[in-house]
Amino acid sequence: MSEEKVSTRESILKIAAHMFWKNGYSSTSMRDIAAKVGIPASTLYYYFVNKQDILENILSKPEGDLGELADIASSSAPIDDRLRAILRWHFLRVIGQPDVMGIESMGIIQTSGLSPEFWEKRLRFKKKSMEFGIGVITEGVQAGLYECESPHVAMWCYYGMLSMVPTWFNPNGRLSAEQMADFIVDMFMRGLRPPQTQSANS
Repeated sequence: MSEEKVSTRESILKIAAHMFWKNGYSSTSMRDIAAKVGIPASTLYYYFVNKQDILENILSKPEGDLGELADIASSSAPIDDRLRAILRWHFLRVIGQPDVMGIESMGIIQTSGLSPEFWEKRLRFKKKSMEFGIGVITEGVQAGLYECESPHVAMWCYYGMLSMVPTWFNPNGRLSAEQMADFIVDMFMRGLRPPQTQSANS
């Protein structure tokens, strides 16, 4: 595919993601997307079979490579540093694709008719991305740094909290994405500390 076609394809995905989130999946037609992109509706079908195909491609884009998380989790850095880096990775990933995460948080994908195969693939990615944080939290519990009955539940609660970030975070607000990441991560990690540690650090 030529550079121009790749660029058009990326524009379609970016614009469609924003329209699905802001206007609703069912309320956005292929013709609406084509008009916003500035191409004939017939041309849109050269790139994608239908609206569901567009949505699947939008939701597949963020999956990417988990190699960075694997490197962080397996490094020789202190447990706190590794967990902080993993939590920041998740937060900044959400901030970097607000339309995609907005689609997820608004429940659009539940009514879009995506195939069971796609759902299974996406769930596998989510579980794998969570495993790194779960493993490091477990290390922290074993080392006496954290007090947490279920690292699995803790990490999934963190991910659930992040799913709403696109609905309220303002990139032009008082705190930058990096600063907000530090704030959210600090808050989450304080909740993992044993009570006596929290008192000592306050």
